[in-house]
Amino acid sequence: MSAIVTAQALMHFLWQGALVGLAAWIALSLLERAKASTRYAVALGALLLMAVLPFATAFRLAGEIPRPAPAAVDAAPAAAPLVKAPETAGGAATVRTFGASLLPWIFNLWLAGVAALSLVHLGGLRRVRHLSRQGRPMEEALQALARDLGRRVGVRRAVALLESAAVSVPATVGWLRPVVLVPVSALTGLTPRQLEAILAHELAHVRRHDYLVNLFQTAVETLLFYHPAVWWVSAQVRRERENCCDDLAVTVCGDRLNYARALVELEGLRAAAPRLALAATGGSLAGRVRRLLAPASRPSRRPWAAGLLALALLPAGAVVQTACSHNTARQALHGKESHTTRTWSAERQGDKLRLTLKVRTAPWSKWTSVDDYPPSDLAGLTPGKDVRFELRRSAGTVRLQGEYDGQSGQGTFTFAGDPAFAREMGTSPSDPR
Repeated sequence: MSAIVTAQALMHFLWQGALVGLAAWIALSLLERAKASTRYAVALGALLLMAVLPFATAFRLAGEIPRPAPAAVDAAPAAAPLVKAPETAGGAATVRTFGASLLPWIFNLWLAGVAALSLVHLGGLRRVRHLSRQGRPMEEALQALARDLGRRVGVRRAVALLESAAVSVPATVGWLRPVVLVPVSALTGLTPRQLEAILAHELAHVRRHDYLVNLFQTAVETLLFYHPAVWWVSAQVRRERENCCDDLAVTVCGDRLNYARALVELEGLRAAAPRLALAATGGSLAGRVRRLLAPASRPSRRPWAAGLLALALLPAGAVVQTACSHNTARQALHGKESHTTRTWSAERQGDKLRLTLKVRTAPWSKWTSVDDYPPSDLAGLTPGKDVRFELRRSAGTVRLQGEYDGQSGQGTFTFAGDPAFAREMGTSPSDPR
């Protein structure tokens, strides 16, 4: 297949990929409340179609190239040509010639991009193999737990469970010989039930052959790197894949709230994972936690549950912080004190007060929330040098103290969670187990 035909197919994919991406967006919007497995199938089907279209277009274009006609037996004399040479077609011919001259450049630029991305992914693959080789087998009790979970999840082959100090979150690598890498920090930072739920998530990746799908995604992203729709559809595949594994882990372990807490605990340990590894903290943490505690795939008897959850995450300070430390995440979920700095500042904005809450656990780890509240929501707020007031929400109460002159103020705050809210969100009889 010539470079010219390949470049033409790549140019055609600009509009083809846009149409497929638009169709996928419409379908996923209509299926917003569908099961994660259904949305995953739609997104993966769209990505597969995107992968096929350039090849189909290239083969069609190659078949349209005319073949040279066989030479005649009795050729006419050269001095008397049978067909007169056509005259120059003017501007249209010039435009076609200019466009055709760009095709080799387009092909070369595309080839350079593919080569660069391939080198990056090869480096990631090498790192993944290095991590799996450096891991140490875990103790027999955890190996037995993994085998039991594998049977419950539906894994029919042996899965190696390795302890690694080089990873910060559990990750699954390999297909023929799958390996689950468990960081040392997870063994010390998670409760046994939380570790069981995270292992169930990783084993779900093995059962679903997600490592192969991830390799396919990487190949498509590499070959069609220039099209934004490809990256968007691939991101939806990864998002719904994590949701599918979340659902399977909850089905096996039977406790949504415990699993959601485990995810937030892991987020505090999170670091950059290899692209070709499948980690339990992939995707949007906030979205996954909201989905676990208020699933959109079932008819909700309380449609405001997701809104209450969002309000719970804002004043809590560190419940859902995608880059927070391990201690901050634990404090947010369990309502325990830790060595963190919580400060507030306020500024009058018309008839409302703009309240900024900040939580800092380390110089590199902080969380900030900014919102406008009517004074009636801030119980006990009056101007003074030593003011104490409260912001009450369904998730709990934010208690603030400091100074306020009627226009601006600052100070520190604490948060007291409401256990009844957590029980209602996590153990409601209407929640499927």
